[in-house]
Amino acid sequence: MAIEAIEDHLRGWVGGKVGLSNERVVRGKFAIEHVMPRKWQVHWALPEGSRAEGEREALLHTLGNLTLLTSRLNSKVSNGPWNGEAGKKQALEDHCVLFLNRKLKDLAGDDWTDEHAFEAIGDAGVSVCVGDRPSHATFRLPDPAAVEAVLAGLATARRLG
Repeated sequence: MAIEAIEDHLRGWVGGKVGLSNERVVRGKFAIEHVMPRKWQVHWALPEGSRAEGEREALLHTLGNLTLLTSRLNSKVSNGPWNGEAGKKQALEDHCVLFLNRKLKDLAGDDWTDEHAFEAIGDAGVSVCVGDRPSHATFRLPDPAAVEAVLAGLATARRLG
């Protein structure tokens, strides 16, 4: 899984080198958690002047908005807010030892925004910003039709390759 591979990379397993801990993350042990949850409307209202609801929905399932948690911790924080006593940030500080989540806490600080999801992807993947607003995304496309065209082209290239 891609997120487990990112955790391994952060542990030092890069270019065939063994990480200092000498341990990779155990595959299949952790649950995938959406940092900004699929039911974001309750605790994660769109800031005034920010991206449209549809763009946020598309961002939900990108690598920059996903992390790994134990199933038990995932159940505790699922669909919850970022801040507060029962928030995801506090749960990560109190219970999580993954490097990925240390980076997540450092990156987000006191507030997790859509742009943090793009920043979190960093060199670990490719991100695309749709529209012309400021963004840390790797690539920019003018509109959803352009995204569809690129994806169709990639699918065709894969079939031919």
